[in-house]
Amino acid sequence: MEFRSKNLRSIAAGLLLYISLLSPFVEAANPSGDLRIEVITAYNLIVDSNVESPSTYAPRSAYMGAKFYNDGVNDLTNVVAFIGSYNNGTNDTPGIYPSHAHAPLVGPLPGSEFALTHEGGSSGTADATRNVGTIKAGEYKVVYWLISYPNVDAAGHAVWGPSVKPDDDLWLNYDIWAKAVDAGINISADVTRTVTMRNEISAMANKIYPNGANKVPSQYLALFNQYQPTWTNTPEDGSVGTSFDVQGVWYDLGNIGDGFDNNGDLVPDKNAWLQPVGDPTMFDSSAFRLVRTHAFVVVKLKTDGEEVYIVDDQLYFENIPENNGAVGLVEYVFVPMKAGATATMSPYQEVASGFDNEKFNGDYGAGLGTGGSFVSGTARVDMVKSTINLTSSPGSNIWYTIAFTNFGTISLGDPTMGTPLVIQDSIPTGTLYLAGSAISSNVRPGGVAGYNIYFSTNHGSSWITTEPSPATNVTDIQWWLSDKIQGGSNGIVRFAATVISPYTSKIPRILNTAGISFGSTTPFQYDDATTVLLGTNVLGDNVFVDNGSGGGIFGNGLRDGTEAGISNITVKLYVDVNTNGAVDSSDILLTSAVTGTNGNYLFTSLYDGRYIAAVDDTDADIPSGYTSTTSSWFSIDLDYASALATPVTNLAADFGYAPALILHKEGTNSVREGKQITYTLSVTNRFAGNGGIQTYSLWATNYNSSATYSSLAAWTSPSNTYTPSYPDGKFGTCIPAGG
Repeated sequence: MEFRSKNLRSIAAGLLLYISLLSPFVEAANPSGDLRIEVITAYNLIVDSNVESPSTYAPRSAYMGAKFYNDGVNDLTNVVAFIGSYNNGTNDTPGIYPSHAHAPLVGPLPGSEFALTHEGGSSGTADATRNVGTIKAGEYKVVYWLISYPNVDAAGHAVWGPSVKPDDDLWLNYDIWAKAVDAGINISADVTRTVTMRNEISAMANKIYPNGANKVPSQYLALFNQYQPTWTNTPEDGSVGTSFDVQGVWYDLGNIGDGFDNNGDLVPDKNAWLQPVGDPTMFDSSAFRLVRTHAFVVVKLKTDGEEVYIVDDQLYFENIPENNGAVGLVEYVFVPMKAGATATMSPYQEVASGFDNEKFNGDYGAGLGTGGSFVSGTARVDMVKSTINLTSSPGSNIWYTIAFTNFGTISLGDPTMGTPLVIQDSIPTGTLYLAGSAISSNVRPGGVAGYNIYFSTNHGSSWITTEPSPATNVTDIQWWLSDKIQGGSNGIVRFAATVISPYTSKIPRILNTAGISFGSTTPFQYDDATTVLLGTNVLGDNVFVDNGSGGGIFGNGLRDGTEAGISNITVKLYVDVNTNGAVDSSDILLTSAVTGTNGNYLFTSLYDGRYIAAVDDTDADIPSGYTSTTSSWFSIDLDYASALATPVTNLAADFGYAPALILHKEGTNSVREGKQITYTLSVTNRFAGNGGIQTYSLWATNYNSSATYSSLAAWTSPSNTYTPSYPDGKFGTCIPAGG
């Protein structure tokens, strides 16, 4: 069932991006040039008259909305919208709202101040910055932000103040502003609004659901072919980048009276307000973004007949005529931005009651069922990041390819809703962006007119639409699709980076990670590509049986005599990032090698750095019963300081293994038939030690510097003293402090 207004202005397809403007903005106003902001939010925020009762379950959040108009004849480009605290373009704080003290109430912020809270979900305050893109002449685009507000102060007192009169109610400000380019001129507009925390009563007669439809004029019941109140939830398929259309049918707003004089014109506002989320704890606004609203409200006039509101992107109504009640329908359009997310709506309404009084429903749509619950499915878009340059050297270019596919059947990513498909990437550390590379060699998906490519020189804090000069200043790139990506279609974007020469990083691996999202949000999928930086150094040697054969010495950790090599043993090579000589979570696995028939292994073309060669003592190809006679890893410096003019070759990383136990069996040399035979099995531990149970009085711990008499002491490689539970050739040492 559709009830969108036929008069809804068509929203032009536009690529959405936060744009950094290169010249100073003119002082903000509203309107500013052809840019105009219209706030579509109520003046009041609901605080239950019984809020100090533990049983209250009144709304604590609301969507703030604004329409951004282009009143001129030129397209407004590079439009970005913000909510928070505006300070004439300097020290603006999107997502952080103006605060003030309101005695005698006790605020939770420093100075006993109060402020609104941005409910950006997992995106936090970054959600307060929205990329709007292009607004065509004569059109508008709408943005919704979810905020929460205090109901009681830090002392537990209702924020409508000591009295029920509106004069001492807590009020809070918020700013909405926008930046744009108008015919080459940078402009900005801003508005400041005040919301007041009003004492309101819960009127259960004004129900969201369930209620009856007996107050709905019969012709409207027939018009919509809906004779009972209901909530419907119609997803395209529930996956990321699609939409959920949630419809609440036959609200009962009740009689709408005078209410407050919120706008100061000395005339009661006779207002009503519809909202989808009153409890922000059940709803992640970054996982499900509100992008559109549609409403159909029937006001039954006292003079007979009805006045009908059919509106888009309007949830607040005022100056409603004298009436005997109002009923309505509402549609909320949400776009899932993340896979596997869940959320539950908690819709509510507020209407004017008597003079200086307003009321709200307190049921949050009791019995919504699946109508108000969302579950986002697996993303239907897949991305693969790759490079043809698996190895490189200083001064060389590394080309990256990001291929993406809509493997579903539904078109995804709607630029008109601010959610086009976006590919995001950053220039990897140790490289510089290659001029022009992000623009050339891209492949558009079928049905997509093109990409808009955006560049950041400050790691995504701001963006520009043209490649900067010098291009080496680029830190991040984004590709925005101009149209939905159709089911089954795919595309490719590419760019290149040049390895800095001389290469000064001590990590000889270049890792590049790309992400994909709908709109300028945190990517819902990542993939990366790795390039190993080549040098001239060599590391290696062998893995061998340290059994003393051929004149060698048993278990001495040296390959001597005719001791054989062990084949098929995997040797891993790590970059010792923290240079502590031990393999830990911060180190990078660079590559691995498998020993040959003679037990030898070799890593060549290694760049200057500090490395660790390591073997796994549980490798299945180590002979059964053999244990390590050497360390299980070696820390090796291959000209870490890059001070040598010649390559470094280290062939001393030998790993020895020998049988710790020897089994000898003896029996009677000769026996007669029918006589008992006795066998003796002797087990010998060929390594040092008495084979008894070992007792340790010291275990790995942090050093207690304040202790004057303690056995606590600092350990080197403390994890080696207690993991794993079997002999592994690893060890830690410490010198006890005190007695």
